[in-house]
Amino acid sequence: AISAALAVGRDSKPRMWPKSLSVPAPLTGAGKGKLSGDLGFGDDAYGSLAQRIFTELGAMSEDSSLLPKLFPVAHCHQQLAALSQQKQLCLNRGREYLEPEDRRRLESNAEGLDGEIAKWKRTRQQAPPHALLKTFGQLVLTGDSERIIEFGAHLDDWKQRRRAPLLEQKLRLRKELDQFLEESQDSQTAVAAAAAATERVAELRAELAALQRRIDQIDVSTDSFWLELMLWHEMERIGARPGLREIDERLTFANCKAAYLHWVKGGNPLHFLHSSPLQFGAFEPLRWHPQISGASLFGSDFIGDMLRELDRDLGVDVRRRPLLVISVIGVQSSGKSTLMNYLFGCSFVTHAGRCTKGLYISLLETKRELIVILDTEGLLSVEARDDVFDKQVALMTMACSDLVIVNNRGELGRHVGDLFQVCLFALYHLKLARISPAIGFVLQCLSMVNQQQQYEWVATVKKSLEESVQELQQKERPQSFRLQ
Repeated sequence: AISAALAVGRDSKPRMWPKSLSVPAPLTGAGKGKLSGDLGFGDDAYGSLAQRIFTELGAMSEDSSLLPKLFPVAHCHQQLAALSQQKQLCLNRGREYLEPEDRRRLESNAEGLDGEIAKWKRTRQQAPPHALLKTFGQLVLTGDSERIIEFGAHLDDWKQRRRAPLLEQKLRLRKELDQFLEESQDSQTAVAAAAAATERVAELRAELAALQRRIDQIDVSTDSFWLELMLWHEMERIGARPGLREIDERLTFANCKAAYLHWVKGGNPLHFLHSSPLQFGAFEPLRWHPQISGASLFGSDFIGDMLRELDRDLGVDVRRRPLLVISVIGVQSSGKSTLMNYLFGCSFVTHAGRCTKGLYISLLETKRELIVILDTEGLLSVEARDDVFDKQVALMTMACSDLVIVNNRGELGRHVGDLFQVCLFALYHLKLARISPAIGFVLQCLSMVNQQQQYEWVATVKKSLEESVQELQQKERPQSFRLQ
């Protein structure tokens, strides 16, 4: 399966899109020139844009309020999604038998959640668009992907200067954590020392989680601005606000979609799943919970409309062209994005200390197939979102993929068995749907490359798989899951 995928990757090229696409064209000619003048773009266009970005970001404090100020609608959207999820859990528990005191406590909690939801909805209706979002909206109106790429490059410059010291601190804490974990696994370690090591491990995990939150607060990218635009359109769609016209009176859904289609067709990845809890596209959060709002889940959505446009353009159903889906999963910072860029010529963002968040999609075309590449967030991270996140990512990738690449970096340790356990959990639950993706393992950055070591690696992988199967059989029905 890996050989076939590599053969496809060698022949692949970015999608060559027809010019006769049925979407409104971006501004051109005099309109585009006038807009460039409004932005202050002359011969020194990019310098002017960089100065504007650095000035606006420099005026904002680098604390927990940076992202809420820069992307107020997305911040409210995320809070509403989390609160809606909690309210749904309350409603589900309310159907069960509860003691009177427990039911009063549950109803009080539900009322508090209703108050929080109302508060965030009011905040979302009153939040003004940030000046940088207006600048980005003007760039979208030009339809010039090069300027949008330049916008993202300046954001990366600003971000990297502030991330560097935080990443150094994170690396130091991770090394210290790995050392304590190795010492705690030593059977000869004294009981008192083991207890102290356990306490220190808990402290390091807490410090890493806090540090990761600080890093996330300055994680500003072009995808963040695209998502904010999508959410402003969603506000207009549900009738909560005028929407895109508040950013720029010339900005409409039609020219935003045209610019984003051009952006994706240029080889830029599409941020398919985002935020926490994981969400698709730019849906109003309450649309996922009709029992709370009474609203239906069905309806148009920015990402959904764009994907339908791509589907019509590709003509997959008409031409019956094979669609090959290849995804990669693995532990955090194992080089998944770099691997997919190397194998298939994708453009997933990679640099030191940068971790993929959610799930990204890149589309390629060969002479024979259409290829969808899925790049996922790292599994088994110290700063994990929650206990079920790893299983959700593994289940989704295996449910929709023809080939899943399990990427491992460094020596084969205990984490490999944990990763196999997650993969086997997904495979077990996919058995009911009769889905059987091919799974390939990539072992990179190993210290030895001789033949004897390779046999030992294979034996280690096999042993880890067998142990994971045995553990899964203990949790499920006996003999209900077998390794073949």
